[in-house]
Amino acid sequence: MSRSLTPTAAKRSRLALATALALAAIAAAPLAASAKTLVYCSEGSPENFTPALNTTGTSFDAARPVYDKLTEFTRGSTQVEPGLAESWTVSPDAKVFTFKLRKGVKFHAGVNGFKPTRDFNADDVLFSFERQWKDDHPYAKISGGKYDYFADMGLKDDVVSIEKVDAMTVKITLKKANVTMLANLAMDFASIHSAEYADFLAKAGKKEQFDQQPVGTGPFSFVMYQKDAVIRYKANPAYWGEKAMVDDLVYAITPEATGSLIFDVSDTFGTKAYLRTSCDDEKSQIACAWISGVAPVEKGKTYYLFVDGFEAASGSFSIGFTLEETCGNGQFDEGE
Repeated sequence: MSRSLTPTAAKRSRLALATALALAAIAAAPLAASAKTLVYCSEGSPENFTPALNTTGTSFDAARPVYDKLTEFTRGSTQVEPGLAESWTVSPDAKVFTFKLRKGVKFHAGVNGFKPTRDFNADDVLFSFERQWKDDHPYAKISGGKYDYFADMGLKDDVVSIEKVDAMTVKITLKKANVTMLANLAMDFASIHSAEYADFLAKAGKKEQFDQQPVGTGPFSFVMYQKDAVIRYKANPAYWGEKAMVDDLVYAITPEATGSLIFDVSDTFGTKAYLRTSCDDEKSQIACAWISGVAPVEKGKTYYLFVDGFEAASGSFSIGFTLEETCGNGQFDEGE
């Protein structure tokens, strides 16, 4: 039998999944062909850029463009599909999971002076999971060393071994059957990091920068972060999966944002959405309805995007509007 999640873990899982679905849809939204920059409004600053250390949606949001996982959720659903693992086998007793890793996947180059010399491989998987599992791991205590999701999913106690079978094969063995393991590995805490980047920083005596200037294999690479102001990313030209439809992604951080909220949500799957008059006031909810078509916008106002996370798992979102201004200093760039 698989381990039951604690109420806290279950709540975190629902929140993380819902946020992941919403952001994945935003990243893949059918923007105008000439669009170059997408601005996403965030209500707060991340704790850091390593999902394994975090439990807040704000921190997960900030890290999500950078990383991939072994498994992923199919956009708009909870169905598991291949990610950095292109295939896998599960033993009949659901205790042994063997992953065949995707070849030719590149880590981001140029972040914090790092230039990878090899592609993604089994060493990166072992580093990412053993950091959370083994107390004596070289990076276990960096940035506080609390891995709540890993523990709440039962993996701290249930993992027997994580083995590198060969350069492109990893085998995870558990004490107990876990029929949700593949879905668990699609959650943010299971994001895969670069072991080579970790070694690069360790040799320079800068381990603390590992969680602040992230390197991953995701569709966007990290550019810069100014606390309580902005996070900037650029599209990863070497991304192995679906290419980003914008050149630059900007997270405009507005902790005390106020202003009109307006957005468009495709009702193809009957997705519910909320209209709010501000980003941070729960009492400002004015409607819950089926929304489709392009919502009117008023030039000169600030616009915010909010999606009800617990409805997100049943629908597919698409951005269908152009903003004159967004998040105060942010701007949606239509290009030439």
